[in-house]
Amino acid sequence: MRTGAGLAAGLAIGCALLAGGARADVVPGDKITDQNMEKVKDLISPGMEWCIKRGFPMTIVEPKRIEWPKAYKEATEKYSAQVKLAPDGLSVQNFIAGQPFPDLDPKDPQIALKIMWDYEYKFNPTDDLDLRNFDADTGAVADHGPMSIERHFLLDHLRSQFWTGRLYVDPKPEKPNPNGYRSQLGLYPVLEPFDLKGVGAVGQRYIDPSKQDDSWLYLPSLRRVRRLSTAQRSDALFGQDTDVDSYYGYAGHVAWMTWKFIGERDLVGAMHARHYPVKWDAKTDWAFDDVWEKRKVWVVEGVSKLPQYAYGKRVIFIDKEA
Repeated sequence: MRTGAGLAAGLAIGCALLAGGARADVVPGDKITDQNMEKVKDLISPGMEWCIKRGFPMTIVEPKRIEWPKAYKEATEKYSAQVKLAPDGLSVQNFIAGQPFPDLDPKDPQIALKIMWDYEYKFNPTDDLDLRNFDADTGAVADHGPMSIERHFLLDHLRSQFWTGRLYVDPKPEKPNPNGYRSQLGLYPVLEPFDLKGVGAVGQRYIDPSKQDDSWLYLPSLRRVRRLSTAQRSDALFGQDTDVDSYYGYAGHVAWMTWKFIGERDLVGAMHARHYPVKWDAKTDWAFDDVWEKRKVWVVEGVSKLPQYAYGKRVIFIDKEA
């Protein structure tokens, strides 16, 4: 799939942060190709290895610190000391805004849950999001060549808002919230391809971990609204390969998984891309051409509590600074 800049950034993080034991090493200035990929083999995922073998460019640069936005940093300093996990770990208590648990200890028996709650309340996004007229291409990927585009997707509007942890847009830090929402999202309508024209989706997530998401999909071909269960979030929609819960690395509720701390390690990621909008490689036009750096990450494993869920487990790599 070839996407716009925002989705390409997600691909960068998602693909780079999946790997086995780190033994290979890279230095700033390395240009990784299929000819020297042994240097980075243990710092990337099998999927990323497949891409490099087929022409995906990778330039290694000096790592840079990820600086938190001022408002997020100030909220963390102001409120984090009062935050604690609920006894079952499925929610956070006394949370207002910022990062709930900025000081993580690998020896803490609850570290896996704290890592995931920090990820849930990351600094981007925190308030409202509005994206219009964005597209994606799907098709066969050539070996050291261009993509053969089979389908072009054009979506009219993506909207989301967070009801808690707000930092910039009034009302903040929380909207008046009688329904107990954590967030709401709308994606509609699909404009292309023609067979999906008019499809739309809306959903809302609750703070209460005992409540499942309310998610609906409108299918104009059936003139019906279909409700999606939580287990169906592990299904791929619209003929794509990515399931809904894999967006952003993990888009499900923290409470839906049993989390296990695996450890810490080094991986490479495109965390300070230099091109916006995305720069595609001239020859391998399905691959973005930007800079990568070595990062310190947490490794967490999640097993779904739902027997109908499509995946046995998820292994997630989360940057320690992000």
